[in-house]
Amino acid sequence: MVIDINARASFQGEGEHETRRYTVGSGNNKQTRYDADAYRVGRNFDFYVDDLTIEASGDKLDQTTAVNSNNVINAILPYPLKDTVRFNANYLRGFTSEKRDVNRSTVEKLVGTQVRDIARWQAWLNASFYGRGIRWDAEDVQVKGELWKTVYLPVWLYSYLQVNSNGQKFLHYVAVNACTGKTMGSVPIHKPKLLAVSAVIEVLGIIVGGGLAILLLFA
Repeated sequence: MVIDINARASFQGEGEHETRRYTVGSGNNKQTRYDADAYRVGRNFDFYVDDLTIEASGDKLDQTTAVNSNNVINAILPYPLKDTVRFNANYLRGFTSEKRDVNRSTVEKLVGTQVRDIARWQAWLNASFYGRGIRWDAEDVQVKGELWKTVYLPVWLYSYLQVNSNGQKFLHYVAVNACTGKTMGSVPIHKPKLLAVSAVIEVLGIIVGGGLAILLLFA
């Protein structure tokens, strides 16, 4: 799904601007301290979200990281949506297509979360003076208008089912944005081999470190 949203945001909170940085103590007790001025901060603005893209497959929306890596789909965004054309079934000839199987109500909460995140980012862009950060005590985002569309987007998707020795299963995905070539994915990890390689690297590090210490002693 692709959503355009016209909204208004209001933020109220407290921001800090650093005025002084200094060091106290010495040796292991040395500490860096800061002085900062605190200000009440308010931001009210209209903003427009253009082509917010949300996965519309119930299977891919399941991002339970304990059993799969479906979240890689979001990592290959964005798509050049300005180049989209009216749907024609001939475009899908020779390819596998997956129809939308979730309703708008299923993803509205997710859309709302992303819109609020965009609003927070926009508020922060106009508040760089508060380098020590801003704590927002009150946030309000009101949607004034929205347009929902459904599009087919091309993706090369590969999967691999990893079955561990204890029978636990994990589904790995590798996704490629077929328009931009952007790639993201996860690969199976053989933990015993990983631990063995880590141990070898640690031993080599100790040997190399010891050899350098001997050279320094005799230099």
